[in-house]
Amino acid sequence: TTPDPKEAESDTTAKPKKEIGKKFGEGLLKILMLVKKASVTWSQGQGTVLPGYMLGGTTNQLEPDFLGMNFAQNAPGWGFVFGKQYEDFPYRAAENGWFTNDSAINNPYMQKLNEALSYKLNGDILGAIRIDIDGDRIYADNYQSYFRYDSMGVFNEYTPTNMGNFSISYSIIKTSFQQPNGDNISPTFQTFLGNRDEIAQRLAAENPAWQNLPDDAKYFYDTIAGEQYPYGYGSNAQQVLYYSFLSAYAGSDPTSINISSPFPKFPIPNWRITFNGLTNIKSIGKLFRSVNITHGYRSMLSITAWRTKVNYNADDPGQTFQDTYNFITKYDVGVVSVIETYSPLIGIDLTMHNSLTFRAEYKKSRSLSLSFVNNQLTEIAGNELVLGAGFRVKGLKFQVASFTGKASSRVGSDLNLNLDFGIRDNKTTLRRIDENNNQVSAGSMQYTLNFSADYMLSQSLQLRAYYNWTSNNPYVSSQFPNSTTSGGFSLRFNLAQ
Repeated sequence: TTPDPKEAESDTTAKPKKEIGKKFGEGLLKILMLVKKASVTWSQGQGTVLPGYMLGGTTNQLEPDFLGMNFAQNAPGWGFVFGKQYEDFPYRAAENGWFTNDSAINNPYMQKLNEALSYKLNGDILGAIRIDIDGDRIYADNYQSYFRYDSMGVFNEYTPTNMGNFSISYSIIKTSFQQPNGDNISPTFQTFLGNRDEIAQRLAAENPAWQNLPDDAKYFYDTIAGEQYPYGYGSNAQQVLYYSFLSAYAGSDPTSINISSPFPKFPIPNWRITFNGLTNIKSIGKLFRSVNITHGYRSMLSITAWRTKVNYNADDPGQTFQDTYNFITKYDVGVVSVIETYSPLIGIDLTMHNSLTFRAEYKKSRSLSLSFVNNQLTEIAGNELVLGAGFRVKGLKFQVASFTGKASSRVGSDLNLNLDFGIRDNKTTLRRIDENNNQVSAGSMQYTLNFSADYMLSQSLQLRAYYNWTSNNPYVSSQFPNSTTSGGFSLRFNLAQ
């Protein structure tokens, strides 16, 4: 019998489809297996403080019966007892007669909110590459006002204010390697200044108070920037500076950055990568016991303290500050900062079979602090290179003479030798926004040399010889070059067993 050609053709077309599906499934499974551990944590804490709350009512004759509840008056309510936060709780208490009529009360009513979001992801690729990813976001909002009985016999809130702090993982890696020129002029800072016009235009377009202005009143000549700006959003307005700063240093387009809230929602991941698989190569494994290559990146955006402006009115967004063209904004932020570290940018740690070790590490850091009080950006840039070597002399023995006339004893232990040489370049630059001025205010080129030798005379007694040398060469003329040297021996006795 001869095989049917149609059946043979169907078999050959089915097999490739099955193989493709199998390979896809195996590939997907391998990717999922790279993740060894993953976790997401979200927490929220809320609380209310109401000074003047009368236990059991204004007559103060009834006390709480159980769990803080007074059953006769249903005060303060089961929802409140079990954690529900009412925005109008003071007015509820006043309507039910649970609040004092004393108009002299001067302790603020407060509501607190704390939110924290964090995630971690640990991955492993073939046991040779370890990847750790994490992100964090912390938001704190504390509302307070003075709630009391006024002279007209009405309960009112006075000077309501929100205040708090904020921090989030926020990447500025796109501008990490942009260097200033010989006059300390930063291209990123110049981009920051240039972004102000676009950000001001976007903010104005979203404000109905600006849209309703006559055409001839929508723009004014900004003497600081030297050009026309939308009325209400000058070049030194806090919102304009804040979003221009974020877009410039994050390397994002000012036409697309989110300007709806000063508090970004999602934490951008930080990471650390460790590669230790080179010793799997036979030629490298013969020379080295271990080879570790590391790289890490972390960046955080922080607003140490923020508060809402008392004179801000959401129903009248066209109000301006006195003697300025800038609208009164909802939030008042004193300082916003971003701290970025490569720890390290690249690090190599080698250990040979004869216990000889080598280490090379290059670190890079940048700290940006924008103050809205004096419209100044403080930039601290640091670069550090560390080269190190170490060697362990195993089983080094020698005789220790006795001062009591007894026979000398023989001591045997490992001698650990370490030598490190480092170069650190640290520079602080003040960048004035109003004056477009860049000035180095602090910093130095620092050289370090450290040597140490450790030897255990006994299980509890350690002898150490050391030599440390540091040289500082400042960048500003008000500081003088200096160097320090220290060396000697130390004897450490450990009482722990």
